[in-house]
Amino acid sequence: MCIRDRYMGSSVSTQSTWGEHSQFVRKVDEVVEFGLYWILLGVASSIGLGTGLHTFVLYLGPHIAKVTMVANECNAIPNMLPSRWSFQVFEDCPKNAPEQRISFFTVLMAVQIESFLWGLGTALGELPPYFVARAARLSGKGIEELEEIEHHKVQS
Repeated sequence: MCIRDRYMGSSVSTQSTWGEHSQFVRKVDEVVEFGLYWILLGVASSIGLGTGLHTFVLYLGPHIAKVTMVANECNAIPNMLPSRWSFQVFEDCPKNAPEQRISFFTVLMAVQIESFLWGLGTALGELPPYFVARAARLSGKGIEELEEIEHHKVQS
């Protein structure tokens, strides 16, 4: 608890005090926000959002498709504006881009961080049900509903 309070206190003081460190603090905030965004989308995907629709279809898939389409159009991966961490739009295609095909691995490298963080979030979202099931198994108690189902299967 003390460490968290110190971190929060130092974080607030570094953000509210203007100085040479301000630009660095803003960049760190952008990167942390970026990471948490994709990890939380992964967790939401493993939870299923209550509809069975995964966040891959809503967020990561369209992001990968957008990067792929722009890369094929520009024959290069253009810079993300205002930065990769707070991406909103791509900068215009370079006018002197060489005529070359964009490889699968070029696009893969452009979206690997987002994909990894989303996958990490999906794995983290699977941990709570695992630990609940493990605790139930280790407790040695049977679930009445499952026992009834097994009893009906044996009688059939």
